[in-house]
Amino acid sequence: MIRQRLRVLDLVGKLLSYPKEGYCQYAIELDELFKEDNHELSEYFSQFLEFVKYKETYEQEELFTRTFEINPGCALEVGWHLFGEEYSRGLFMVRMREELRQNNIAEATELPDHISYVLPILDLMNPTDGREFARACVCPSLGKMKTSLEEIDSPYIPLMTGLVFYLLKEYDLPESCLTPEESKRFDTGEDPLHNYKGSHSSSIPGYSEENCDSGICSGCSGDLISLDSNLPNNLQAQDTNQEKTLKTNQQTDKRSENNG
Repeated sequence: MIRQRLRVLDLVGKLLSYPKEGYCQYAIELDELFKEDNHELSEYFSQFLEFVKYKETYEQEELFTRTFEINPGCALEVGWHLFGEEYSRGLFMVRMREELRQNNIAEATELPDHISYVLPILDLMNPTDGREFARACVCPSLGKMKTSLEEIDSPYIPLMTGLVFYLLKEYDLPESCLTPEESKRFDTGEDPLHNYKGSHSSSIPGYSEENCDSGICSGCSGDLISLDSNLPNNLQAQDTNQEKTLKTNQQTDKRSENNG
């Protein structure tokens, strides 16, 4: 099913975005893709379809907002589940934005670490980097989302469960990738942005195999995950602005709470 992976992840990304007209059609197509292959995960996507096909668009919108935009544990931003409000999340978003630009994926209203952007980026990576990105970043965050959805008995559980097990199967990963034990390194300063190097290209100025192997390559602008202080100037500026925006939003939220 690897040949259909891009379409599968694209459809799931659309279903995990704010509903619009035609939302149910995405669920129908996803269900058909898995039924055509008699895939073992088809029951999850069929369950989700059975739920959404009876809902009007406004009902889908209300459910999506209650589920993902009010409950922080169910938030769809991968970086949030990995780093919370730490500075590293800003760097993660900078890297994601650069990956989106390099792959000609247009940003809409969501932040660059939203799952609807992360999934197509994951599919476009070469197999080795894709597997590492799935292991280090995507699956741990999806595991947290899945747990939070189960805690509120959300109708989105089948969709998220199907996605989780699909990625584990596609990238040959153990279920332990989803557990808090495997993710404790995120709380001790050892995050996947430091542990996992993204793809490298010898065509990039400053490329050095020795530097890349040691994780200090400053010339790899395509290096999605490995962080250092030698970001290109334009990315440093983006990151600074991102951090300022995050702080401003936090301050605004606190003022609103105090006024309330």
